[in-house]
Amino acid sequence: MLHVRGFAAYFPKIGQIEAEKVALRIGFKGNPRLLKNKIANRILYSHAIAQTQEELKIDLAILFEAVKLSGDLYYKKSIGKIFIPEGL
Repeated sequence: MLHVRGFAAYFPKIGQIEAEKVALRIGFKGNPRLLKNKIANRILYSHAIAQTQEELKIDLAILFEAVKLSGDLYYKKSIGKIFIPEGL
């Protein structure tokens, strides 16, 4: 059986992302609770494809914050690049 994994599966600290940081990155000015729900849904269903521009912005902001939280796992400060380790 095919098992689909979204981007959230590759970031062990993704649950620690702060909604406030995502809000700043995408310029969200609405209800903070609504944004927290959207972030939680995108993390839970990260295998789903973004259907709107807003969802895509949220996905990219979540991914940016997840890379920051992952330390040297995906981002090497010494070379200033994001990379994908072998085996993923």
